[in-house]
Amino acid sequence: MKIKGHKAERIVVNFLKKRGYKILACNFRSYSLGEIDILAQKDSKLHCLEVKSSFRGQKPLWLKINKKKIAHISKTLEFWLKLNNSYWNFDREIDLAIVIFKNKKAFIKIWHNISL
Repeated sequence: MKIKGHKAERIVVNFLKKRGYKILACNFRSYSLGEIDILAQKDSKLHCLEVKSSFRGQKPLWLKINKKKIAHISKTLEFWLKLNNSYWNFDREIDLAIVIFKNKKAFIKIWHNISL
């Protein structure tokens, strides 16, 4: 992963913690299924966050998310839940976190429960 990707994920983790989320995993990976950038819990809901970042604000970053990517995240979450079955009955959603770096500042926007 690129340096900006790691930096963006750290920024999003701190953003979520300040808002009461519990971070359960970062960069959880199943090589045959996919990866979850950040897995967080708030109340009784699991949030799988896909993090995208840009230094220039090029093409809209949400265009990098497609049905195939969401399917991989969903399958990876199912695998994670089998390993952590105490979370099996939690509601779950896939969220998109966008981090734009501009003038030495990071701007964060989170879209909840994305689907295509």
